[in-house]
Amino acid sequence: MGGGTSSSSESGGAKKKSGKKDKKKDKKADKKADKKAKKSEKASKKAAKRATAAEGWSCDRIEATRLVGQLLAFDAGIDQELSAVFESIDGGDVVRIDGLQDKTAKKKLRHLLQALRLAPAEGQGFRSPDLKVSFLALFKSCLQGARAPIKEAAAAAAPVAAPGAPPAAAA
Repeated sequence: MGGGTSSSSESGGAKKKSGKKDKKKDKKADKKADKKAKKSEKASKKAAKRATAAEGWSCDRIEATRLVGQLLAFDAGIDQELSAVFESIDGGDVVRIDGLQDKTAKKKLRHLLQALRLAPAEGQGFRSPDLKVSFLALFKSCLQGARAPIKEAAAAAAPVAAPGAPPAAAA
């Protein structure tokens, strides 16, 4: 009988230990989640600060918007590729354009990077002159400006039927 009593008290002690371990694990998980939340909040504040700095960045925005529009006309899917380029520039990387095969796209991209006042690097490379400025945000504003005339032109080209008029028949 004495053996049965001791085993039940041992299992009760084991429950207390496992309960403490669970509490420790939960506390550790909560601490880790809080740390992750603070880190993401800090990153979002930094991104917002960089975007604000981009608004005040002195560059030729009209020329940059024109060049982005020409690059879009050249290749409609280029905006995702350019977004990746500007993300790497914001990360402090040097972007080299000498690997581009198409001379026209290479020239327009070089002029775009110059219009945004990126610092020239060795060879035909460009880098961020100020890591506090988000060139991705600057590019996105130019992209938005370049797409606006395209949308307006498409809306103007679409025929508008007069109210109450029958739809035009296709010839």
